[in-house]
Amino acid sequence: MIPQIITRAERDARKLAAQEVAAQASFPSNWQMLKNLAGSLGDLVTDGIGQRSPKEIEVVLKICAACPHYREKGPRCAKCGCYVLLKSRATALHCPIGKW
Repeated sequence: MIPQIITRAERDARKLAAQEVAAQASFPSNWQMLKNLAGSLGDLVTDGIGQRSPKEIEVVLKICAACPHYREKGPRCAKCGCYVLLKSRATALHCPIGKW
């Protein structure tokens, strides 16, 4: 078997690509997600625990699925770290970038 020889530029390009993929897949820090959760709980207490209808939830989930911050695993939002299925149900909670 002949070893594959790559140039330094190719190696650096692969490393940069891997870093970009890792950055896109990452979530906010645990501290930031805790602050986001506290804010969401405050909104629930202030605005009440109203529930969206199944049709509204379906619309919200479609919007989230088309977003670049949407991650299949969970599914979760990489912007705020929330679990999309849970957040989509409460009328007091909203998208961190204003999509819904």
